[in-house]
Parts: sequence; structure tokens; C-alpha cells
Amino acid sequence: MKSLKDLFLHQLSSRLSSEMQQVRAMPFVLEEATASTLQSLMLAHHHETVRQVEKLTHVFQAFRQPVIATKCEVTAKLIQECHRMIHAFGNSPAINAALVGAAQKIEHLEIASYGCLHEWSSHLRNEEATGLLQELLSEEKTANQLLIKLARFRCNKQAVTENNGADLLCDAYGHLVRSSPPQMTMPGILS
Repeated sequence: MKSLKDLFLHQLSSRLSSEMQQVRAMPFVLEEATASTLQSLMLAHHHETVRQVEKLTHVFQAFRQPVIATKCEVTAKLIQECHRMIHAFGNSPAINAALVGAAQKIEHLEIASYGCLHEWSSHLRNEEATGLLQELLSEEKTANQLLIKLARFRCNKQAVTENNGADLLCDAYGHLVRSSPPQMTMPGILS
């Protein structure tokens, strides 16, 4: 019969694979971003993800288990979807919004996964692993919040503005309140 520890180790192995896949994919995605703030955020998160791989190996060690990465198919599919978004929206004003959306999908997966692993580790009474998993969960929540802010206050507005030349008016949350159409003037008639 499989135990909670077996489930925990299975999911931990999947998380390790996920983080390793992201470390490999992020440099390519980073090249496609055109907003400097998104590039900076992605570069910082790439460095953080490398450290997260190290933390996950320490979680395996805290359970006295060999470090094993079992391919996370969900992350692989999300990375494939990101590549499709790059193909569809590359060289367009919407590329940064598309990249943020793809990154948020991965962050949401990570938040859910680290939330479960943290809870299970707590039930398995491994304080060291529980502490490391809490750090990982907090890092992913912070990354998601930064992506939300970047989308609201920069990438989404930029994509709309560049698409139709309109000026945007947004509320305090970055939601579009009203856009004014570009002004059309005809030389000599309307100045």
C-alpha cells in the first residue's frame, strides 16, 4: 500500500523535474521579452529557480532519500504552450503580455504543488523539509505577485496601447477604465 510519504516523494520528484525544465527554458523565453522590466524579472527568477533546484535536493536529503527527478508532464506542456505563444505573438505588441500569462500559469502550478508538499511534509513531521518548502512556496507567491503587477501596470496596457494607438485610463488596480481613440486630423481642415 502506498503511503503519504510515497506520494510526497513522487510529487517532490516531479517538482524537481519542473524546476530543472524551467532552468533550461527560461533563457530562450527571456530572449523573446521586449520589456526591460519583464527581462529583469525573468532573469532574477531564473537565478532563483537555480537556487530552488538546490533547495529541492536538500528536501530529498532531509528525508534521507536519493535525489530523483521524474519528468513533470504538466510543466513540459506549459513550456510547449509558451513556445506556441512566442510563435504566435512574437514581434507583436502583445508578446510581453503573452509571456507574463504563460509564466503565471507555471507559477500557479508551483504554488499549488509547493502548498501540497509543505502540508504533507508537516504531517510527515520533517521540520527541515517543511521549512525549505515554506521558503519555496513564499518565493513562488512573490514571483506571481510581481507578474500580476507587471501585467497590470505595464505589459497589458502596453499591448493595448501599441495595438490601436489609443491612450489608456486605468484604475488603481491597472484595469482598463476607458481608452480614447487616436485623434485623426486632416491637415488644413482640422488643426
